[in-house]
Amino acid sequence: MTKRINIYALRQDLLDTLRQAESLVALKYVLMDSSQKPKQQVWYRAEDIPGLGECNGSQSNLCHSYLMTLKDLPIQARKIEQIDGTHRFAIDQLINPNSIIFIPGGKLNATIILAGTFGTASDSKISQGLMKQVSASVRKRFTKIHAYWVGPDALRQFRDGKRLTISEHSPAIYDLRVQE
Repeated sequence: MTKRINIYALRQDLLDTLRQAESLVALKYVLMDSSQKPKQQVWYRAEDIPGLGECNGSQSNLCHSYLMTLKDLPIQARKIEQIDGTHRFAIDQLINPNSIIFIPGGKLNATIILAGTFGTASDSKISQGLMKQVSASVRKRFTKIHAYWVGPDALRQFRDGKRLTISEHSPAIYDLRVQE
């Protein structure tokens, strides 16, 4: 049972992988967030996701994340009561088990590529089926370096001296490295 695939990827790496999955089944990508209204931002093709492959945060876990699921399955927003009595609505996997979490990672700046991941906390058949599809596509196209799968474009930039890391503030000693 696949629960997590750690990646370093740029836009084209991600598109090639996700187009393969999209060719097998109709998918949707829903931005994971927390807001005052249960609104959802949804895309039905990876290529339509704005800024895919470019990070909007200084570390992997601060970048945009998406729930990935079958196109026709509903995604629910979880209501969270705040201390002051107001409510927020979270779009996450907690009440959407038939999904996987997709954190693209990608280019942060001219010298850094941040890690991404495909993962799930769910054992549902749909979630595990999506993980199987994505895993097969990643393993076919990407190169394994330690615990990470590195996309072809990210690998070229890595060989050209770009840092592959989880945070711009992380010491370089923790960057992905090839043993010499």
